[in-house]
Amino acid sequence: MKAKRPSLENEFAFTSNINLSSGAHILYVYSDQQSYLNNAISFITEGLDKNQHIHFVDTSENNNILKTMLRKQNYSESKIKTIQFSEARSFYEPLLASEGIELPNYKRVFETEGNQSIRTWGKLDFPTKDLLNQRLIPYEHEIDMVIKEHQSISVCAYNGEELSATMMGKLMHVHEYLMTDSTIVPSQLYSGSSENRSFPTMSDQVKREKETENLLIRSEKLSMAGQLAAGIAHEIRNPLTSIKGFFQLIKKNEHSDLFYKIIEEELSKIEQISSELLILAKPHSEVRQSHSIYQLIEDVTFLLESQAIIKNIIIKTNYENTNMKIQCEDTKIKQVLINLIKNAIEVMDSGTININVKEKNHCALISITDEGNGMSESSLKKLGEPFYTTKPKGTGLGLLVCYKIIENHGGTICVDSTLGQGTTFTVKLPLN
Repeated sequence: MKAKRPSLENEFAFTSNINLSSGAHILYVYSDQQSYLNNAISFITEGLDKNQHIHFVDTSENNNILKTMLRKQNYSESKIKTIQFSEARSFYEPLLASEGIELPNYKRVFETEGNQSIRTWGKLDFPTKDLLNQRLIPYEHEIDMVIKEHQSISVCAYNGEELSATMMGKLMHVHEYLMTDSTIVPSQLYSGSSENRSFPTMSDQVKREKETENLLIRSEKLSMAGQLAAGIAHEIRNPLTSIKGFFQLIKKNEHSDLFYKIIEEELSKIEQISSELLILAKPHSEVRQSHSIYQLIEDVTFLLESQAIIKNIIIKTNYENTNMKIQCEDTKIKQVLINLIKNAIEVMDSGTININVKEKNHCALISITDEGNGMSESSLKKLGEPFYTTKPKGTGLGLLVCYKIIENHGGTICVDSTLGQGTTFTVKLPLN
């Protein structure tokens, strides 16, 4: 008597969202050859890592490709030889030749000794017409029974471009799961179980996905609110502590001019934080008009040129087209440009800031590149978070405000930076 094989629950890489029953028969309808090979190699490597017996049935060409892929993943030749590769046509010859439904080749796979789990993969993409059509469904039904008996996992792969809708419906009756290049779900038509099976309908799945999405949005809002509250409390507490301390000192010191100056600076900082938070939180009535990007940038560079010269910095502009226009509130876009160019000036001691403007897919791309020290990957990930800043006197809200303004104008801001080589901010805005 053969030893009972262990259950294969949750063994297939694509089934993290569902529980495979003991013995999983999967119908794989593929449409992309590379995705097919990637899924096949995932299936094989998972079996190798679990020390399972693997039987793989495919064309000789695909079998050789998969062996090469395994070598590239540093699997040894001895490990690869443990896989039983078969050529599809010769393996399925009994199905084509026999008048009845015989499974000599398939059953031979399960005659291995020991308590080793088995996983099989079969590609059936030769023409399934006429006599084969009459045998295919009973054949798959017999395989389904063998899979359940041995508690194995088996994938039957069919080319989606060659498989008719009628045949696919019939195959779903004898396969417990339906898989595509990117997903796997229970087959709602599967009739091989005596148990009452209840899978969610399409509308139920959409409803659940919407509920999950709403929960995630609410959770994200609460998380953001918590971060903002903590950040606000921290940022405002520091200047308030300073103010309180210096007021106490003023009472005991007649020479208090310096203390008044510090208090004024701290109060200005609170005012700045409050103003930037209001920009983020409060909707503003905007009067948007058509404005020349060239003119907006020239106005801003003229304003900041004196600051750049003091630090021996040159601001260079390059326009692919000086006639591009956007629908915007000019003061808001200028605020973004000023913030980004000032940031570039502050991270440099000398050098050149390059501003390049070009058109792509009916959008204006404004790139501002500095020659500063750049940013690490960890800093890039935190960029735009409330109160995160790399500047000693920064509030961490300036860039967040920039993101908000550009988002309200239907655009995006992307950042590219390499440590030691500078940073490029690219603002993308839709053209008129």
